[in-house]
This record gives sequence, C-alpha cells and structure tokens, in this order.
Amino acid sequence: MGQYSGFHGDFLRGNAATMVLAILSEGPAHGYAISHEIQRRSEDLIHFKPSSLYPLLHGLESDALVTSDWETSATSRPRRIYVITPLGREALVARLEEYRRYDEAMAKITWGVQHGGS
Repeated sequence: MGQYSGFHGDFLRGNAATMVLAILSEGPAHGYAISHEIQRRSEDLIHFKPSSLYPLLHGLESDALVTSDWETSATSRPRRIYVITPLGREALVARLEEYRRYDEAMAKITWGVQHGGS
C-alpha cells in the first residue's frame, strides 16, 4: 500500500488506516491533503500513492469510519472531502492503544538487542 521509504511495506500497510484516521481526527481533508500531511509529518519517510490511498479511504468509508462529500468551488475542480465519524474516532483510540501495547511489547522483546546484550 503506497510507496514507503525507510520502512518495510508490510509494517506500514498494517498501520495505514491509523495514520489516515489520525490526520482526519484534526479536521476534514481531501486525499491529496491527507497524503501530503502524512509525508510532511513523517519527514518524507512515508509516501502514499493515490492508487493506495483512495482504496484505503473507500474501505474506511465502507466500514463507516469516515464519510465523504464533494466540495465544489468556482475556482477549482470538485474534490472529495473526507470526515472522520464518531465510530472512526472510537476506532482510532482503540488502534492507538493497541499500537501503544505493541510498542511496549516490542521494546521488552528487543531490549537486549538494542542494549548490546543477548
């Protein structure tokens, strides 16, 4: 899912929805803005291709975690704006807690390797 620099694709694929929900938890956004913000916050380590991001957004919408609507403007072409739902906020909180527990477990498992022990 997407083009990733500096991380194994499978690792990020499992966390892509969490990243998108985190961005949308701060306000509505269109796909390009979501992708750009993830890239900016990751300091260019994570890049989403449209061919990866839009199916992910459609899946989140199918799961009722986000909604979308068309934004039209006289000065630009119509674009789809995504908004996190209350269910999406609940899912984000649960995913972040799961990630926190995973991070703690990994730190315990790899502590010896990280500190020169066995």
